[in-house]
Amino acid sequence: MIADTMGLSLGPLAGTFVAILLVYQYIIFPSFLSPLSHIPNAHWSSPYSRIWILSVRWNNRENKTLHAIHRRLGPVIRLGPNELSISNTDSLRTVYQGGFDKPIWYSVFDNYG
Repeated sequence: MIADTMGLSLGPLAGTFVAILLVYQYIIFPSFLSPLSHIPNAHWSSPYSRIWILSVRWNNRENKTLHAIHRRLGPVIRLGPNELSISNTDSLRTVYQGGFDKPIWYSVFDNYG
């Protein structure tokens, strides 16, 4: 077995690396480095998980809750790591006509080229 040549074993080093990688991927990137990080969060957990908005939907309170949050935070809010809610047509036009990257299946919505 390749033992520790410098007094370090690979187990704790690998565990530390995995822990740092997980903290980056699930905490630092969604909060500060994501392209959506500048959009106001509907809930403190919005950058990390969709659980909050899913519980609101499960309890059939989505419309009332989102309306109140839009009135407080503005026309665009972040509901999850990759989910937004848009409440006005100007912001909607920006997203759908603003040159944002869309998946290939989005071409289903193209009308007349």
